[in-house]
Amino acid sequence: QNILLHSPPGSGLIVLKIADFGLIKEQKQVQQSTLMTVVGIMPFMSPEMLMGTEDGEVKADTKVDIWSSGILLHQLITHEFPFKSLATQAIM
Repeated sequence: QNILLHSPPGSGLIVLKIADFGLIKEQKQVQQSTLMTVVGIMPFMSPEMLMGTEDGEVKADTKVDIWSSGILLHQLITHEFPFKSLATQAIM
């Protein structure tokens, strides 16, 4: 779903693009981390994004993107997610 393959005609190349890890609405924050409202694809979400708060907002920074990239890399290499179950409690 998140992997797009494109082969320009006559090039013999395949271009791989990663798309749509989720939608993040940023809110102004003085600190380096950002307060966010998160809507995303659960298997790629980092633990801090899954835990969230009662109002659905979490503090996150670029580390959550690194987590998602690691999950994607694992999936590309092994053809499966690193967790046996995709339920939130099993991942946490």
